[in-house]
Amino acid sequence: MGATITVENRKGGSGANQMAVLTRKPADGSVFGSVTASHIGMFLKTGNYAMDDVEWACRMVVDPYLLVVPGDSDIDDLAELAEAATADPGGLSIAGFGSEGAGGHIAWKIVEEAAGMDGEVSWVPYDSIKDGIVAVLGGHNDVAIGYVGLTRQHVASGALKVIGILSDEAPELMPSAIPFSDQGYEVDNDWQQFRGIIMPKGTPVEIQTQLCGYVKEVMDSESFRTFLDDSGLNYGFQGPERFTTFANNQAKAIDKWLTKLGIAD
Repeated sequence: MGATITVENRKGGSGANQMAVLTRKPADGSVFGSVTASHIGMFLKTGNYAMDDVEWACRMVVDPYLLVVPGDSDIDDLAELAEAATADPGGLSIAGFGSEGAGGHIAWKIVEEAAGMDGEVSWVPYDSIKDGIVAVLGGHNDVAIGYVGLTRQHVASGALKVIGILSDEAPELMPSAIPFSDQGYEVDNDWQQFRGIIMPKGTPVEIQTQLCGYVKEVMDSESFRTFLDDSGLNYGFQGPERFTTFANNQAKAIDKWLTKLGIAD
């Protein structure tokens, strides 16, 4: 790229602190930010930002959500989780990341609804999905929502076991992760965490395309593909036009769930 890139970590507020900085920067290609599904939830919940307040430059990877329980748990699949939950409403808890309306929370609501549950399992938000997984390993919660890359080491050791995944098929790195759809449930397998790049509103599409060309070049390299495989991430590159369409479709799905949850009008 012929440029020095400085990384500034603006954590907090499901992306709100980052957006406060990004939206005030010049739209000349000198600044860009990372983005996930949780940003969209924050946009819709707070009303402080809109989808068109930024340019959706490119999507990089997608990461399916899964549910894990302790390795010695009596629960082996979603049906058994639902049975245990309905037998003891409020007795079980799920460790997650973010508040209501965050990407992981909506993934849980999709699974919960499909299994016929309705709030019997308490949602416990942590600062990160990794913290939630640690909480389940420590016996503080009964279930955790996570990703392949953050759980496969513990699944391989037997400390955790997967009871299902929001995906069309089991990942190669975790063949024990049986899709909820293969367990007989109607779920939205397209609802997955994603990671991509956004830029200040008004950044010319030519600049977006140029930046994303560099990104794709790196992502297509053998070393990066190895990194994705080792991390349990799925290659999901999309350029500006396709990523913008994808993000807006995600926003529609999030808005539906926020309305259901009584968070949005």
